Amino acid sequence: MTSIHQTATVHPTAQVAPTASIEAEAMVGYRVTIGAHARIGSGAVLCRDAHVGEYATIEAAALVGQEARVGAAAHLGSASKLGKRAVLGIRTRVSSRVVVGEDTRIGDGANVEHRATMGRGVLVDKGAFIGNRTRLATLSVVGPGAHVAHRVTIGRETVIEGDAEVGKLAAIGQRARVSHGAVVPPRAKVADRETVAPVAKG
Repeated sequence: MTSIHQTATVHPTAQVAPTASIEAEAMVGYRVTIGAHARIGSGAVLCRDAHVGEYATIEAAALVGQEARVGAAAHLGSASKLGKRAVLGIRTRVSSRVVVGEDTRIGDGANVEHRATMGRGVLVDKGAFIGNRTRLATLSVVGPGAHVAHRVTIGRETVIEGDAEVGKLAAIGQRARVSHGAVVPPRAKVADRETVAPVAKG
């Protein structure tokens, strides 16, 4: 039987799996779907047409925006905000107080640390890592397996290709590109439209 706290609010059109749990003062909106064994933390808000997959966790006071999707076994940390139509992939982990913009996609197995911020239409591909307090501007892309350290700033429409590394406190301009496997050192500055290539071996 579904565990719904007596102070939670669940819209009658919502579909909640029998093994899901909804904690105190959570709000589940119009036509929301919640999968098996998912947990919705106290004070969390799921807006209309949102979807939470099986075994997913939405922590306390988190917000899942309209038509947003949280994949199976994904984790959205406390007080984090998932924008309208945003997508968290399977086994994605988003820590506390993260802001994920509208239409942003975070791929399977990616990890986003505390207080990171992403603008509209950002793509963080599968297995990528985003450090705490890092800021990704609108339409930026972080490729599969890329590692972006703490307190990095990434400009609008910039691309960090797969398996690239960006050191902490680096600042990367707009429409720049960090090529596959390239490394940006800590505190480095990359100009607008600049391309960082990997260092040749040998």
